[in-house]
Parts: sequence; C-alpha cells; structure tokens
Amino acid sequence: MMFGRKLILVSREFHHLMHIIDP
Repeated sequence: MMFGRKLILVSREFHHLMHIIDP
C-alpha cells in the first residue's frame, strides 16, 4: 500500500515544478 504515499509524493514534486515553471 505504498502506491498512495508515492502518488502524494510525486504530486507534491509536480506541484513544486509547476510553481517554478509558472509562478
């Protein structure tokens, strides 16, 4: 059941990237 936790982690990373690309 680590898929959910990994998904949240990836989501946070993606959100951070989006914030850097589009402030």
